[in-house]
Amino acid sequence: MDRILEREYGGMNEVLYNYAAVTGQDRWRELAQRFDRKRIFEPLAAGRDELQGLHVNTTIPQVIGAARGYELTGDRSLHDCADYFWHTVTERRSYCTGGTSNGESWNAPPGKLAAELSGYTQECCVTYNMQKLTRHIFGWTADPRAADYYERAYYNGILGGQHPRDGNKLYYVPLQSGFWKMFGTPLHDFWCCTGSMAEAFAKLGDSIYFKDDDGLYVNLFVPSEVTWQEKGLRIVQDTTFPESDRVTLTVRAAAPRRAQLRIRVPYWSVGGSATLNGARLESFATPSSYFVLDRTWRDGDRVEVRLPMRLHSAPMPDDPTVQAVMYGPIVLAGKLGTAGLTADTLRAEPTKPRTVPEYKLEPIAAPAIRASSSDPTTWLKQTGTSPLEFRTVGQSQELTLVPLNRIFDERYAVYWKLV
Repeated sequence: MDRILEREYGGMNEVLYNYAAVTGQDRWRELAQRFDRKRIFEPLAAGRDELQGLHVNTTIPQVIGAARGYELTGDRSLHDCADYFWHTVTERRSYCTGGTSNGESWNAPPGKLAAELSGYTQECCVTYNMQKLTRHIFGWTADPRAADYYERAYYNGILGGQHPRDGNKLYYVPLQSGFWKMFGTPLHDFWCCTGSMAEAFAKLGDSIYFKDDDGLYVNLFVPSEVTWQEKGLRIVQDTTFPESDRVTLTVRAAAPRRAQLRIRVPYWSVGGSATLNGARLESFATPSSYFVLDRTWRDGDRVEVRLPMRLHSAPMPDDPTVQAVMYGPIVLAGKLGTAGLTADTLRAEPTKPRTVPEYKLEPIAAPAIRASSSDPTTWLKQTGTSPLEFRTVGQSQELTLVPLNRIFDERYAVYWKLV
């Protein structure tokens, strides 16, 4: 059994804990515990990051199993394992995109990321599984920081992982400048990430809303509607976010109902505001918290929220001169052209089914950015063509930056060296 636990056996503990919950039979819970990887769990439960050298997507599903095990057994050590793991990975081992891993592993101590850029960063399975773990963390804590992270991973790790032309999936999101996204082919590539990303795109409506007995959390700004059966309420969300910073929530109610509506104010927003039925509300909430409206809701009540977005930098923790640029939650990438790229180099090699995709061309270097400060507004301006398109100013080479999740079939840069 110890040898089995050193292999990538997926989330067998999670599966068996779930089966125990469905059947009510303790034997499945006991079997699930056989798959709890104590050599990894015990340091995490004690608050120690000993993840260096581990295979990332072997470890995350096992920790998701620990989270599920805590929910079924109340074992506090499993809670502490999952909670500390989530914090150390999201705060000290993740890129600006919310993704983690380089060559499928954690190769460095926590907080050491500047040397961890390559064409094989951010395995897509990993981002998907971190979202699954984040659902557990938010369910325990209602911590807006968990929702902030989920949003970051949603826009920069999941969206953009499926090719818009043919639906093929991505294995890695390369974060070293000058690479490109290498997608699979329709009939010859079926990686672990192909399955995970198929699940991810089937679950884009997941985690927009959460509820408890008293209130409804609005965590993501996505056009959608949700029926809150216990309260007899339906909430319709209208927005074009992230093209616009406006979000409208319309309440549909068969009869008046008292409830709290909790709207996330993201970490990236400054100077937000809200109106209720057209009347401006005087108070609002600080970033990375919730704006709470506790009232009796009637059919047709309408809340409009503005969450202004701004340019801000995302520096490497161990080298602040290496920075990415974000607009709100969106990671911006510089378009570096298509030099050397052909139909064959843009896709994984179909003669080698199910192998890890390999780049056959070298990346090209991105130019250094000369700036008077770390504030990206000193060297980036909106083009006026699109609210999510920016252009460099005062640089030796003019570059256009757009959301990373909208770049396909060309080279790009996410991290820049500031001089």
